[in-house]
Amino acid sequence: MILIIVDDVWKRIDLDEDVGISFGGDQKQCKILLTSRFYNAVKNDVRNENTFEVGKLSASESMDLFNKTAEDSDVKPELPDLATQIIEECNGLPLAITVVASALKKQPCHVWENALHELRMSSPNNIEGMHERVYSSVKLSYNHLPSEEAKSLLLLCSLFPEDENIDSADELLKYALGLGLFQGPIPNLKVAKNRMFTLVENLKRSSLLLDGKSQLELLEPKKDPVKLHDVIRDVAIDIASKERRWYNIRNLDELDDYMRRRDHEKFKDAIAISLLSCTNVVEQLPAERLEGPRLQLLLIESSYCQLADPFLEGLKELRVLYLSSVNLDPLPSSFPFLQNLRTLRLYGCRLGNISLIGELKNLEILDLSYSQVVELGSEIGQLTRLRVLDLRECEKLKVIQSDVLGSLRNLEWLNLSYSFGNWEVEGVYGRERRNARLSELKNLPQLSSLLNLSIPDVDVLPKDIFGEKLETYSINLGSCFRPSLTRHPEMEFGTYNRMLSMELERSSQLDKLGLENLLRRSDAIELKGLEGMNSVAY
Repeated sequence: MILIIVDDVWKRIDLDEDVGISFGGDQKQCKILLTSRFYNAVKNDVRNENTFEVGKLSASESMDLFNKTAEDSDVKPELPDLATQIIEECNGLPLAITVVASALKKQPCHVWENALHELRMSSPNNIEGMHERVYSSVKLSYNHLPSEEAKSLLLLCSLFPEDENIDSADELLKYALGLGLFQGPIPNLKVAKNRMFTLVENLKRSSLLLDGKSQLELLEPKKDPVKLHDVIRDVAIDIASKERRWYNIRNLDELDDYMRRRDHEKFKDAIAISLLSCTNVVEQLPAERLEGPRLQLLLIESSYCQLADPFLEGLKELRVLYLSSVNLDPLPSSFPFLQNLRTLRLYGCRLGNISLIGELKNLEILDLSYSQVVELGSEIGQLTRLRVLDLRECEKLKVIQSDVLGSLRNLEWLNLSYSFGNWEVEGVYGRERRNARLSELKNLPQLSSLLNLSIPDVDVLPKDIFGEKLETYSINLGSCFRPSLTRHPEMEFGTYNRMLSMELERSSQLDKLGLENLLRRSDAIELKGLEGMNSVAY
């Protein structure tokens, strides 16, 4: 017997035509389970043996769930009328009860009274499949978030595709910094990261954000992934569009409407636009410039389509640009118009000459991960405000011109995972230098995190590659290009912050002074090769 689950069905579907599940005579050993918010999407199908409607919670079950979530078993005796009325407004819906109870946890009586008023006044507007009690409950919980930072972070999550596992330590942080969402001074990335994790935990405690899948469950590992419940995401999208002019355009029909009405006030004043849920979206975009005089964030995913050359000219206020799987060879000549840009992510893009990026003088975060970039030219060294440089999985990157890294004096975070490793040998002169030297890293006074630095040749290792502020690193030395250390969850950052993986050919290589310093400073060491050696003492 085979069980097939088709989850979150929004309309009636033909399982044979739409999904490819045949109902021939040899298929009787197969059971199919459909789940849906909409009863009409699954009822009256002659092939349905049973349709089960998930019922609402009873009054006593609702009260038990409310008290458990609020962590206050004395709610009912203290506030009998208010608690009962609030629970009635939740109409026996578990999601509504959970988010309301989380919002009212340890709050005084007047907050409860106001919450009851909000629950009765708030209602959805044109959100398909949205129960009005759920909408009002989620909106209440949103209104009771303790800071604008937390609200902004929740709405930022709503710009991602449905059921997306969002990397809070990477994606959210890069966008939040680019948009300037954090209030007060952020002197360094460590402070920003701690602020991010605090906000994420607050949203989880409010039952508005969920833990995502673990790294072991994901094809592409993500650090501290989070995700939104579908219903909460729908409410957040509605709030973002009405209160912030942040638009998640979820299908090509919505995009067509935007393009036909792009002079309409609603879209003319857009602050953020996400096209991550649309496929082949670049083909639908205008062949000329995209008009967004107030646009600060633009997220696009495509299938190696090419942007029109003047596409970016009308986006002079843009602070965050994410392009995924877009053909950017060559870069559009309109790139230099983005003088306000703070975060640029060209994830998995086809890249050639990227010298135009060097004209974006206010850039603080540059992410070229998984792209086909071949060379970082001298122009990148002009990005003196750069704080993050992410070159993960740039397997074609063979050249980082000399002194480029050393020019990035404000760089705090450098990721070279499975990327560049053609370091110039220290102390060798008499020929023109083409590539970077490891000694340039020591000249970066703000560098605090250095991830997966690959050094194939031990001879290029200088006496010391550490600056004073370097706190975390992972270094792969010798032939150890993809170490096993980082594949074990117990060996990740957080447990060990300074990891060294080595695969050496000769024991004499252990005598290099630079390696001795690394061994002394590392708190997790992996050593391969050197068969017959029983111990290494330092």
